[in-house]
Amino acid sequence: MSVKITRSNGALEAELLRNVLDTVTHDLGGLSSALALRADVMQRSAPSAAADACSAIAGELRSLGAQLREMSGPRGPGTLSPTPTGSLRRWFALITRFGQPLLGRGVALRGEVDDVNIGSAAAHALTYIVLALLHALRDGHTPMHTLIRIASERRDHAIAIRISLYDGEQPRPVAEDAGNAWWTWALERAAGSQMDMRVTDGHVELLVAIAHTA
Repeated sequence: MSVKITRSNGALEAELLRNVLDTVTHDLGGLSSALALRADVMQRSAPSAAADACSAIAGELRSLGAQLREMSGPRGPGTLSPTPTGSLRRWFALITRFGQPLLGRGVALRGEVDDVNIGSAAAHALTYIVLALLHALRDGHTPMHTLIRIASERRDHAIAIRISLYDGEQPRPVAEDAGNAWWTWALERAAGSQMDMRVTDGHVELLVAIAHTA
């Protein structure tokens, strides 16, 4: 018996994947806590390089768990719900971890962003939009030794996220790719999230509102 894959089937599959990620996140938290406790005991009884290494691994597991929680979005259940606002620099660390593996060998992802807060819903949407754009750039046969640079610039009550390409020290213009499904999806998600996405001066630019905390 054959089953036709429909949009609703895809939504159910995405929900199942989210449930798996929630479980992985929970288990990572437990593993990192157990490893951190063991490293603490080792350091108190006999400080060593092995104890330091265990502590570092525990910290990396804790960081990965926190980043997976942020990938779950602002409507995650229970402890998976992030705070109402988040740091743009923390968002960039998320993009670096999950974006670099998309690009393949020889393509580097670098950058620096301002220390500002954006809303959790905006951060969640921005994460997936930028990951989709990285997919589109990869599908556009970005050559080896290319640098993809992400930077930010303040604009009144908003922050502009700029994605640029460099071949060595020389900038390489980004062209719109309306025929690429990832590019089209990013445009639609940006519009649905009330973000302005455009190609200007050879760069992709996304305009995101800054969250003002009390």
